[in-house]
Amino acid sequence: MKNAVIALLVVALAVSIVAGVIARMSRTVNVEVRVWQGVNEPGDLWLSARPDGGSWADAGTVPVSLDDGLSSGGRYRFGDLMIALSVPPPAMCADASLAADCAALLAARDALAGGDALNWSTSVPVAEWEGVTVSGSPRRVTGLDLRARGLTGDIPPELADLTALGALSLSGNAFTGCIPERLRLIATNDLLTLRMERELSHCMVREIPSGALSAGTYQFDGANGAIIDIPMSGPQVALTHLSYQDDGWVRFCLTTLSGENKLCLFEDNGQESSRVIETDGAAGEAIAALFDEIVTSARSAPVALCTDASLVADCAALLAAKQALTNGDALNWSASVPVTDWDGVWLWGTPRRVRVLNLQFYGLTGELSPDLANLPLARVYLKGNAFTGCIPEGLQRAHNDLEWLRMELGLAYCPVR
Repeated sequence: MKNAVIALLVVALAVSIVAGVIARMSRTVNVEVRVWQGVNEPGDLWLSARPDGGSWADAGTVPVSLDDGLSSGGRYRFGDLMIALSVPPPAMCADASLAADCAALLAARDALAGGDALNWSTSVPVAEWEGVTVSGSPRRVTGLDLRARGLTGDIPPELADLTALGALSLSGNAFTGCIPERLRLIATNDLLTLRMERELSHCMVREIPSGALSAGTYQFDGANGAIIDIPMSGPQVALTHLSYQDDGWVRFCLTTLSGENKLCLFEDNGQESSRVIETDGAAGEAIAALFDEIVTSARSAPVALCTDASLVADCAALLAAKQALTNGDALNWSASVPVTDWDGVWLWGTPRRVRVLNLQFYGLTGELSPDLANLPLARVYLKGNAFTGCIPEGLQRAHNDLEWLRMELGLAYCPVR
């Protein structure tokens, strides 16, 4: 009974200390309190306290003496105690370490419909921003939880600029568009849930033509997929398995020539986004830096137009195929739109050609044009539509889902003339 009474007294004392500390602060601060009790001497009590992110050593460990009197009812003995805690200043956007993270989050807030409901503002400590976690030294934004906050619109690409982000949750919102590629690297994320909820895919990284990257850093021979070693100031790195299809192909991998460090982004049959990161030390840092450079360079690659000499024939074949469809106007294929933005059309190679056609579940009707067989396709996916007629024979050359068309729609291959 005596030990229970002592424990109650110490807890009450600890709560009163914490309440006193918080009351004197202009903001909410978590204070951790630790009570020590002698194993062999239950009456030997000590108290430690520290603010969130602080050290036990700042206030030290203070002995607790229950010698200041009894409660009014005479049931409890108490001891008054004061501990001075050094509370770290609030993390503000003006802090050098947080300036870039603040800029990215504020830009994301402005881009989102419903983002004005968030309390993100330069006048509010970043650690108090809704859904934002700040930690580390120097302080950075390391967590972002925006689940079920009624947000709509495209997922802001600025979120990919939060380079210290280790946890990301975006599900439960009505996002549209695509998921920024760089978000795959975040260690803990709910992107798969988001993909399933909203049927979103990852944003396509545009093809990197030879010579479009920083001279002397790396080069990709896009004509045949060959990989050229990448000389760097530190460890040598190779770019491998480069492709941008959302259909089960590896997006790209970076690895040191020794094979000890690697970073890969890939799709598991177009259903589950996955990543493989094995980086360590300077080699790992070099790979991570190179990844960012590749994505940045890819996004800035020139658009591909129907007027490009390498694409004239491919554009003509696709536009003829569009005309053959009953509801081909549902596709945005047009000579005035960059081919890199055409629905379901993916390019790669040097010179650039149409290599993937993914029109799954576009609700298309009508016949498949024989002109499709003139495309240098490596992959073609057409299920989920109500095509009629026959399947152009030449499409069998590509990796395909033509068997689905045969079984579900009863289509046969067109006779060879």
